[in-house]
Amino acid sequence: MHPARTLFFAALLAATQAQAETCTWTAAANANLSNAANWSCTGAVTVPGSTDDVVFPANAATLSVINDFPIASPAFHTVTFAPGYTVGGNPLSSGLETVITGPFESTAPLNSAGWLRVNGVAGGGLVHFRGSVYNAELVVGNGTASAHAVMDATSNAIPVTVASQGRLSMGAGVTAATLDVQSGGTLALSEPPPGAAGGSQVGSATVAGAVTFAAGSTLEYRALTSHDPGRLTAQDSIALNGATLRIVVEDPANPDAIGFMRTLVAYGDSSKLTGRFAGLPASGALIEASNAPGVWYSVSYGVNSNAFIQITRVAAPPPPAPGNPAAIPALAPAGLALLSALVGGAGLLRRRKRGFE
Repeated sequence: MHPARTLFFAALLAATQAQAETCTWTAAANANLSNAANWSCTGAVTVPGSTDDVVFPANAATLSVINDFPIASPAFHTVTFAPGYTVGGNPLSSGLETVITGPFESTAPLNSAGWLRVNGVAGGGLVHFRGSVYNAELVVGNGTASAHAVMDATSNAIPVTVASQGRLSMGAGVTAATLDVQSGGTLALSEPPPGAAGGSQVGSATVAGAVTFAAGSTLEYRALTSHDPGRLTAQDSIALNGATLRIVVEDPANPDAIGFMRTLVAYGDSSKLTGRFAGLPASGALIEASNAPGVWYSVSYGVNSNAFIQITRVAAPPPPAPGNPAAIPALAPAGLALLSALVGGAGLLRRRKRGFE
């Protein structure tokens, strides 16, 4: 996050924290958020408002909620969801942050003037944003447990961060302002979201600003046959920094035909790409599918106007020829010294047997 943005939210938190009451969802009456009978609030508050912290706990009577507040209603101060919630109805907004622990599903649009955080939980749990996400800064993962999010659409370009142990798949309706995949984070391309119709395009997104993969991060691409495969479009720049490329074949028993090509990333012109994937230093380098031994692809880093990162199915590389020096492991200096001594000793023994000494 930009330092100025961080300072703004810190000041906002300090200014409103003293005024905030906490309202905990009980669902004692029904699933509607506007019903005062569904809330237990501190102070004189009966229904949460724009200065209040809203908590959706795991022990509420129902975890399926409907936001029936008017669309123009004030944003809550903060919103925190325990695992297991589904949210529908009108847009749900927070002024500072919304924190979600999966599993979670929203058909209601989610809006935050600050952060929208997806936290990890032991055993995982998918967070599926089926409604639009807008104005927020999305952060997936917190480095403590696996966090998996699928985002189908955005209403405007939002900054996106995939932190350690976070995994994010973005749909064709997503435009990110920037994309930062940190060490231990994974961006999944061509990953079908729950309920995706066969043949539909999945796992595709556009980033208007910089795309950065840190060393230790992963770009995972699914070689789909049941859906129209997606791609990442980087409109500004993309830095790979030795990130890992992982190829997952949808049907290992029926992989792509030899010569079949897939586009993973489009980035306009070659000057926008810096760095390479780990172990794939140049076009023509080979990578084996992670779940299909013997299924190999050749990677291509496009140049000039053909600015795409693509993979092409190739035949398995032949095994090293017998006696090929490349197949003989190199010896460390200590090993070479030992081998020299053994060879010298064997020669001396032969000379003694022949009567030379």
